[in-house]
Amino acid sequence: MKKSLIALAVLASTGAMAQSSVTLYGIADVNLQSSKAAGLRQTKVESGGVNGSRFGLKGSEDLGGGLKALFVLEGGFNIDNGSSSKAGSLFNRQSYVGLAGNFGEFRIGNVRTAYDDTSINSDPLWDSLLAPAYSVWTNNYNPTPGNSVYYSTPSFGGLTAAVSYALGENKSNATATAGAKKEIGVGAVNVQYSAGPIYASIAYQEDKLAKRAYGLAVNTLSITPVAPAAAFATASAAANSAAVASYKTTLVNASYDLGVAKLEGSYNRNVQADNTKSDQYQIGVDVPVSPALTLSTGYAYSKDKLNGVSGDKRDGFGLGAKYSLSKRTFVYTGAVFGETKPAAGGNKVKTDIYAIGLNHSF
Repeated sequence: MKKSLIALAVLASTGAMAQSSVTLYGIADVNLQSSKAAGLRQTKVESGGVNGSRFGLKGSEDLGGGLKALFVLEGGFNIDNGSSSKAGSLFNRQSYVGLAGNFGEFRIGNVRTAYDDTSINSDPLWDSLLAPAYSVWTNNYNPTPGNSVYYSTPSFGGLTAAVSYALGENKSNATATAGAKKEIGVGAVNVQYSAGPIYASIAYQEDKLAKRAYGLAVNTLSITPVAPAAAFATASAAANSAAVASYKTTLVNASYDLGVAKLEGSYNRNVQADNTKSDQYQIGVDVPVSPALTLSTGYAYSKDKLNGVSGDKRDGFGLGAKYSLSKRTFVYTGAVFGETKPAAGGNKVKTDIYAIGLNHSF
């Protein structure tokens, strides 16, 4: 009788373990690069050329009836010096719990926005630092604002949708000068279609937190001229920094896989906190030369406008190669060249990056 009870206990334990799982995973990505900006060339070792280096824990539990509980805890780090990619935050990339089933998936916590779901899906050069949009586009959106709820639908013949909202949790901090009388946050939505060789998506994100931060910075600046010069300089720098955050951003992606090549294209309309509007484009192609080797190239363009007045124009070109050493390890190399044409005339500003890197996932 005693042996039978022990056997039943072992079977019950085995069944419980089979219904749940926890996985340790991560990516270690580092590159050696030579880059030129503002007329200065610098050689350095940098983390995250293709993917941001990270480590994480993820797991799920089968609750029965097609329902699963899940969690993700993911932190970013800089492999070049071992530091956290965000000081003071252990799981800065993602930290959430959720439920998934026939209804779709629900998440709550520090969740990536619905806009960010689509942000890399049509980037040439593997969404790496060599993708020209990173040197050309203005799109400083917040991918993980925190305090978020997120829902994605199941697939309907390849069609999916998702929505997310990050609670500002700042109602008590609203001020009359900022014009914020209610809680404000970050909202995002996307619709995606993927079937066979075709991928297409549209996503939108609105960041009222960014707009409010800029308003507060401008209000502070308006009362500092009577203050010491140092205080005015500090307030001016804060306003300039807040101005570049994306307030509204729309992204349209598309790609078509021909087999011998994959064609990619994107359009972005970005509105900064100071209402600077940027229309931005990127096209590219990936060519699999062999099962291990892929070549890629891309071109990006961006043009600013503020209050109807044309601003800076930027464009860039990138090319690179990626060679898989195994299913989990690859090397990459390439270069990207960018150029800014100031609206006020004057000399063009040129930038470039040459890089070679190694990426290993576990």
